[in-house]
Amino acid sequence: MIIRNESFSWSDERELNFPRLKQVNDEIEGRYYLIPTENEKDEYEKIKLFSVTTVLGDDPQKKRAIYEWRKRVGEQEANRISKFATGRGTGVHTLLEKYLRGNELDSEQILPHLKEMFYSALDSLKNITRIHCLEQRMFSRNLGIAGTVDGIVDWNGVPSIMDFKTSRRIKSKDHIEDYFLQTCAYAAMWKELTDKQFDQVVIFIMVEEESEPQVFIESVEKYTPFLLKRIKAFYRRRNLELPAIFSR
Repeated sequence: MIIRNESFSWSDERELNFPRLKQVNDEIEGRYYLIPTENEKDEYEKIKLFSVTTVLGDDPQKKRAIYEWRKRVGEQEANRISKFATGRGTGVHTLLEKYLRGNELDSEQILPHLKEMFYSALDSLKNITRIHCLEQRMFSRNLGIAGTVDGIVDWNGVPSIMDFKTSRRIKSKDHIEDYFLQTCAYAAMWKELTDKQFDQVVIFIMVEEESEPQVFIESVEKYTPFLLKRIKAFYRRRNLELPAIFSR
């Protein structure tokens, strides 16, 4: 069966002319991005804009929790679970992006564990009333960070930063603070690059064996102070010059 949906409305921002960042994956520093210079081909500014996921993942408490989990379940099982979760997340993200862009999907070609989560999302995706961009790489010089947002959309008419997640089990809001911080970071990048302030974030979590996703909606204002605290701590732990926002 062919699945296709062409009902999503797109804004005029569908084709965004942002600088094409160069992604660098460093075993020691983590992931960061470089901004191309305006005059020279294949030349980049010296400033390193760290991935927002690298910044949030560098938190000592989070690292300790992951270490304890790997120790508890064993390295082999931890690697198996992590590899499966990463593959599932990438697969579902790809399906959702194709669906939202109006591309054809052959349901017979979708792997069963991806199909379950993908189908659980379809009814709730009708709350997207307009799409501004999908899988867009962005950055903020002001915050010293960069990353790729899943989607910037109008959710029931409200401009929102949207993040798609997959999970083995139901999540509580208390356990997903980093999801809110990540989307707040994208809101700051969007504001810096477009001068448009989007004040709502939507976390859309597809859960194993659940018929519909969990949807959490929060304000950017609520979580921005916590994001700034984490960014500042990251730069200080690495003895790096603080981003511009902290010099005001």
